Amino acid sequence: MGRQRGWPRRGGWRGSGPNPDALIVPSIVLMFAGLATLGVCTVRARRLTGWPAWTPLVVTAVGLLAASLYPVDRTVHFVVLGLVWGAAWLLMAYVAYRQPRPVAPPEPRRGLVTP
Repeated sequence: MGRQRGWPRRGGWRGSGPNPDALIVPSIVLMFAGLATLGVCTVRARRLTGWPAWTPLVVTAVGLLAASLYPVDRTVHFVVLGLVWGAAWLLMAYVAYRQPRPVAPPEPRRGLVTP
């Protein structure tokens, strides 16, 4: 029998090529490392005071809590991930939204003579 056209008999989708799920864990680790770095830098820079300064670290802690629940029960993990971690991200967005934005002075107009 000759070789058939189309996908090879051995391998197919699952047996050939790299595993796309292999990048999920490193991306989660990088995201938490970035959030923790943002949280530490926010607290140390003292640009925010009080509880708003701690919101990136709260988001990190809640995300780690949700990630730790994955092996226990996936349903609880996804509920905590969607409701609690989503609410923590909304809190961080609220803190960023309510911060005053710096206003740059207007640039002088060129070509006009001022008296």
